[in-house]
Amino acid sequence: MAEMAMLHDVSRCTGCRACMVACKQWKNLPAEITPFDGEYQSHKDFSSKTYNLVKMKERVTDGKFYWDMIKVQCMHCDNPACAKGCPEDAIRKTESGAVVIDKHKCVGCGYCAINCPFNVPKIDPEKHKSTKCNLCVDRIENGMTPSCAQTCPSNAISFGPKADMMQLAHSRLSEVQKDFPQAQLYGVEPDGVGGTHMM
Repeated sequence: MAEMAMLHDVSRCTGCRACMVACKQWKNLPAEITPFDGEYQSHKDFSSKTYNLVKMKERVTDGKFYWDMIKVQCMHCDNPACAKGCPEDAIRKTESGAVVIDKHKCVGCGYCAINCPFNVPKIDPEKHKSTKCNLCVDRIENGMTPSCAQTCPSNAISFGPKADMMQLAHSRLSEVQKDFPQAQLYGVEPDGVGGTHMM
């Protein structure tokens, strides 16, 4: 199977959180009630029941109000630090590029969470197992699109072969930079984690 990747186009994201709902639905994860503290940010961080998160920041620039939004999840690093930190070899990178946790091997020690530079893995307090996004590996290995990308109504999430997503990322960047000259790409080229499969 070819290496796959996901591209989140921040310029198209409306913050609707359909991707969060789709993730919970496909993974059969329960809802988490979060208090309203005056902003539209729902969940503050990942949890053992929330693998996919839309982060929102409110700001005022030159008298104009803006919402900055970004979808965050496991980055599915080419050189995953979480796997290096796991003493039980419970984390591996698949041929498709997805970084997955073997629940049977996981002992819930939390070293993966400590090692992850993106603060992604969380330990389920009841099952004592590490949890995180697995890029819907069960879907992609059967020729399907990850649930979050499948459901995005604003076409902000694209999924496909990594080479195609890299090309799309550069193409979109050149378009976006016409209006936002400081726009950049992240995770597209190799970096400190060897590149990612979430760009």
